[in-house]
Amino acid sequence: MCSKFKVIGLIVTVFLLLVFLFNFAYGNPLLEVIPEKVIGVLELKDAELRKLQLSFADVVITPKVGRFHWSDFSKPEQCVREGEIAAQNAILELKKKMKRVKLNWWKRLFY
Repeated sequence: MCSKFKVIGLIVTVFLLLVFLFNFAYGNPLLEVIPEKVIGVLELKDAELRKLQLSFADVVITPKVGRFHWSDFSKPEQCVREGEIAAQNAILELKKKMKRVKLNWWKRLFY
């Protein structure tokens, strides 16, 4: 499934690149709009691919770092601490899932 998204993304990217180059060569006024459309399509593809990848995860640890700008490196300790808190909160869920997997393995072995 992931390779399907990659192929679709590649096809869309190549198509939009060709349209962009055609418009550039012939001076079409769409030249200003195409780069924004390419970025928008690629962002949509990336978002859908992330959703798909996350759907296969057993546990997703998401630290609460939304209040920090992605390029703000002045407070790394706070970001790391948020990650530690999120990981600690996920430990209980991980332990439950590990017990379930162990029990299922044991049942499949003897039943």
